[in-house]
Amino acid sequence: MRRHATTSSTRVSKLSSIIRFASRDNERIWGGTRFQSTTDTPIGERWLFSDLPDQNTVVQYSGIAFSELIATHGERLMGSRGAGWTHFPLLFKLLDTGAPLSLQVHPGEETAKTHHDWNSKNEMWVVLKSDHQSELILGTKTPHTSTQEVVRIASPAQLQEVVNVERAQKDTAYMIPAGLVHGIGSGILIFEVQQSSDTTFRVYDYDRKDAQGNARQLHHKESAIAIDPKLRHSAVSLDDLDGIVIENEFFKTARQIVTEQKGQLLLATGESPTVLFALHDGIQVETTDAAVTLQQYELVLIPAYVDQAMVHGTQQSALIRITLPELKA
Repeated sequence: MRRHATTSSTRVSKLSSIIRFASRDNERIWGGTRFQSTTDTPIGERWLFSDLPDQNTVVQYSGIAFSELIATHGERLMGSRGAGWTHFPLLFKLLDTGAPLSLQVHPGEETAKTHHDWNSKNEMWVVLKSDHQSELILGTKTPHTSTQEVVRIASPAQLQEVVNVERAQKDTAYMIPAGLVHGIGSGILIFEVQQSSDTTFRVYDYDRKDAQGNARQLHHKESAIAIDPKLRHSAVSLDDLDGIVIENEFFKTARQIVTEQKGQLLLATGESPTVLFALHDGIQVETTDAAVTLQQYELVLIPAYVDQAMVHGTQQSALIRITLPELKA
């Protein structure tokens, strides 16, 4: 969501020092079973925090949209890096794949500028779980592949000839730049950090049919514009890492080790809110006026005004910290 002038609101008065969200589950044809409760419907995505208009996750218990908090509290919530945003610029979700996702691509910043209804989507995946044979599609086999070769893919055999297929590595973060053609195989649980956008173009969908027996729409014309065959992904192992994972102009991510002893939670006080994603159960986060215990794969947000927080666990564990990117000088 691009920057606009900040508006005001009187609906929200108090700003909690730890904010939880009511997640929303989304059915997907490729979804797995990890998020199912009493239904057999495949749930492919669990949106942990989204401020997309009409697709937002509200603040837990209050039902308030995060954009309303921004309108009321402005820089106290968003910090100097988020000044001027009316909606949170990042989206966080879990993906559970019971079948492969489509081969797809998202437009980049420059491409999106020339199409008014497109929004750029750069994203980072953290592979939380994967079956032994699970695979990821990460770009084309060579930077010399043409976009037409990609959009002409119409069978699994052609897919193997054109794209780069790699075994999914558990506890690894992958940076997927906008414009990189990509896909996620079956049997994988992923935590995704992305720009707040739902612009996705399908290139190839394994000839699947929806519940009505119709083939899902492909976007060859749009994909040919968005794909950049020269792009490559990057990968970072999270094993024993205590520090920066991936940092770019869209987000800054880090892994922080949590022990049984209380330790200082690293914040970007005054500059950015801090989003915390628990990689393990029982991580306790405390501020001067609030405390929560995070379950595995739960997410919370700490506003920019908070200047101190402590964190500890029942055993050595870890969390992912996400902040807005540092402003360019």
